[in-house]
Amino acid sequence: MLKTESMLDIAFNSAAQQHKVACACYDKRGRLLSTAWNMPCKSHPIQAKYAELAGMSERINLHAEVLALIRAKENVHTIHIVRTSRLGIPKASFPCKICMGYILDSDVKEIVFHNYNGEQVIETL
Repeated sequence: MLKTESMLDIAFNSAAQQHKVACACYDKRGRLLSTAWNMPCKSHPIQAKYAELAGMSERINLHAEVLALIRAKENVHTIHIVRTSRLGIPKASFPCKICMGYILDSDVKEIVFHNYNGEQVIETL
């Protein structure tokens, strides 16, 4: 699994001003399948669909979790999400309702994220 520092570097690629988020997807053996960061100016039909299902149809900008799952194209076992502050410090990075819907439908087994205390959490689904 990529280290948090590497994930923070990926998050800095985002053009988003406020929410810089990175996501990585891994298979059952822990092999990296894909990475992505949030895209504030782009959308995807999958993002729009899950935004609508979550009652948040105005939030169609492409989220890192959705893009990483789309790019993975394989059975994703673990999804790792990191959100960074402007100072490069990990912030709370649990998935929003939109992303969680797609994660659950994608049959992901494990989510790795940071809680409000900056601690890494591994949650089994």
